[in-house]
Amino acid sequence: MTRSAGNRQLRDKRPTVLVVGPVAPGDGGLAPGGVSQHVSGLIRALHSSGWRVVVYADDTPQGSGRPRDMEWGTLFGPVRLRMAPLVAGATRGGLHTIMRAWADRHRSARMGSRTRTVIAHSVGLAHAYSHARPDVVHYQHADLRPYWGMLAGIDAPEVITAHSLSAFRDFEDEVLHATVEAALRRADAVIAVSGDTSRALRARIPDLAAPVVIGNGIDVSLFQQGPMPPDDVTGPVVLYQGRIARQKGIPELIRAFATVRQAVPDATLVLVGQEEDVDVAALMSDVGLDSSSVRATGYLEGPHVAAWVRRANVVVLPSLVREGQSRTVMEAMAAGRPIVASRVGAVPSLLGDGEYGLLVEAGDVGALAESIGRLLMSPAISDRLGEAAQRASLEFDSAVVTRDIISVYRSAIEAHSGRSAALDHAHREPA
Repeated sequence: MTRSAGNRQLRDKRPTVLVVGPVAPGDGGLAPGGVSQHVSGLIRALHSSGWRVVVYADDTPQGSGRPRDMEWGTLFGPVRLRMAPLVAGATRGGLHTIMRAWADRHRSARMGSRTRTVIAHSVGLAHAYSHARPDVVHYQHADLRPYWGMLAGIDAPEVITAHSLSAFRDFEDEVLHATVEAALRRADAVIAVSGDTSRALRARIPDLAAPVVIGNGIDVSLFQQGPMPPDDVTGPVVLYQGRIARQKGIPELIRAFATVRQAVPDATLVLVGQEEDVDVAALMSDVGLDSSSVRATGYLEGPHVAAWVRRANVVVLPSLVREGQSRTVMEAMAAGRPIVASRVGAVPSLLGDGEYGLLVEAGDVGALAESIGRLLMSPAISDRLGEAAQRASLEFDSAVVTRDIISVYRSAIEAHSGRSAALDHAHREPA
């Protein structure tokens, strides 16, 4: 045991987890989304469960690398550094050799930028690891984060949660694919947020041990009993919450809502989220909608999101891409709201193949408009779907999910210990 590890145990006998991933803006993150919301909820739940929590939040601004004390534990972020001195002097884990091989194997200019990012995060993560001396490291996403950990010299049980297969969307990036696949094989445990994600991973990596399926958690009580928003929207509300992006089907949703307004003239579309690669005002103008029919709130968190979900008459997820376990859908289910969603990824199974909401084909504007209008004009159908969804949402409660994740941590620690013992025994065997 190292001196720093021994000192940490003298100070604090609680088990320690180092979580690597994005955090919500309320915790200093810059990239709002379902994964960052999940991480912020998970670290609070782990803290409440008696764990010492250290987080390397890669979506926070670059800084000095000094830790920040938070209500739930300790936060580290990326270190601001100069590329040339770092690469010239790096020795930890063969960083210089590995990074040269990485850059040499990839010919695109884009990887040059990615290489600099990998170095910056590897150094920042090394700071967090030295401070934490964790019992287990939990990487959020099957992407480059475990590779940063390897470069940082991390030698601890590793758990990877695959929230999606986003790392494999760039089909020509063979180096990235090989790096991610190697990390998944090397991990002591892999969690998939849905059966669909698990099956897709096994199809991609046939020799991968079956991931443990654990969905993301939410505070169910917040969406069942939380506050209502100011009642300045009087008619029916159609709610979308998430990234305001093309891949989420926002242009299709606005075109569909223009049709809905013809049947339900007092309906309002509320968009809760950060605008990315779409111009909502231009899309509205194209289909003849004005500010009285569409309201964009910008990014919201926690009770403010819950308030709009509880106010909604219909919640929509018109996504065009394969979704993991959609937080939008889970939160609507917890609030007992009827849902219209694209038939993509894990969404159909999340909605019980239509038992808890209406499913439409991705990109089908007509079907989307018809389903939204049907729920707005059929209270009996809306109530039936919403009540069934709320009953099913209890399995998403953060306390249940955190308990299952802690069980995976303990299994990973045991597996890592067994492998280390076997390796040590092999090294001691006479030639």
